[in-house]
Amino acid sequence: MRSLSTRRGFTLVEILIVIAIIATLAAMILGGVAIVRKNTYRAIASSDVNNLMTQVKRYYQDTGKYPGTEYADGDNAFPALFEALFDERPPRGKGGPSAPYMEYRQKDVFVEGDDGTFRQADRDELFDPKVKKYMIDPYGEPYVYRENKSRARTPYMKSPQSVDIYSVGPDGIDQTIEGEEGDDIGSW
Repeated sequence: MRSLSTRRGFTLVEILIVIAIIATLAAMILGGVAIVRKNTYRAIASSDVNNLMTQVKRYYQDTGKYPGTEYADGDNAFPALFEALFDERPPRGKGGPSAPYMEYRQKDVFVEGDDGTFRQADRDELFDPKVKKYMIDPYGEPYVYRENKSRARTPYMKSPQSVDIYSVGPDGIDQTIEGEEGDDIGSW
């Protein structure tokens, strides 16, 4: 039988070593999660942009024009794109002849509030044709759509297109306006 005085516990140094190992492992895991999240957000934004671009090309094939020509250069014409792709066919809606070109979930539709922030559209706003509707990228910013009727080509564009659809990326800054290289994720 052992006496109580010979029983040995963990020393302070041993406990500190275990805590240091756990902290190191936690930091490595959190760093990996951040990288995976960044790559996932980029893939989601790229996929959304490509899907929207495919459907706007279908709309163009059906109508011979792109939505959003009534918007001024530099303005985000996404509400016109939303109507063209997701609304009903005329005369009930403003969609193209094959509308709706895409399906949406109510949780994916956003409206701009009075303070300039975006929030999910409620049911009444969803069906109100006067309310401008947007889709939000994984970074919490609205996707941008521009019809390039008279816009000069900038160096960031790989090939000239009649429209641009893009996410402003993780920094939330639209570098396309100045033609700068940035983290924007787009159809170019």
